[in-house]
Amino acid sequence: MVTTHPTITLSAIDRKQIRDLLHMTTDSRDGFAYAGKRLAEKQSSLSMRFHRYSQQRNDFLEKLKEMVEMNHEEPAERGTVAASLHRTWMELRDELNEEVDVSAIVVEAQRGESYIKQAYETAIETVIEPGLQSLLKSQYESIKESFSWLAGLQDEDERRKGNAT
Repeated sequence: MVTTHPTITLSAIDRKQIRDLLHMTTDSRDGFAYAGKRLAEKQSSLSMRFHRYSQQRNDFLEKLKEMVEMNHEEPAERGTVAASLHRTWMELRDELNEEVDVSAIVVEAQRGESYIKQAYETAIETVIEPGLQSLLKSQYESIKESFSWLAGLQDEDERRKGNAT
């Protein structure tokens, strides 16, 4: 049995917001995947959490792509050039350093989450279509959770470093 989804016609504003979020969410997915891979040997539980967030972002992408495809458009398949260059720089830096810097990975992940969190906030304020706004609000709640979790890790690391001195 084939399941059909009701067609949602998106305004030009809504389509632009989705395009922006597709790029940002791809960046987030790829960033979490890279961090999870980098931490696999040193911090397996942290690595698994990063991989879960990467999968979650992939799920977000699939839902956003469905919205685009309902409007007979091709969804973006890539993230931003800036994020791609940043990941390349991080890979190079990591290759030069034999030791995995967990703190640096957490800081970079939170920085990325800050960008996507802001992008979702802007989109939620801007979009017109109620179904799209509902989807974005649901995804945004998960992004806020990951942002808070990363902030907690960063705070914990700073406290640990403060107590060590």
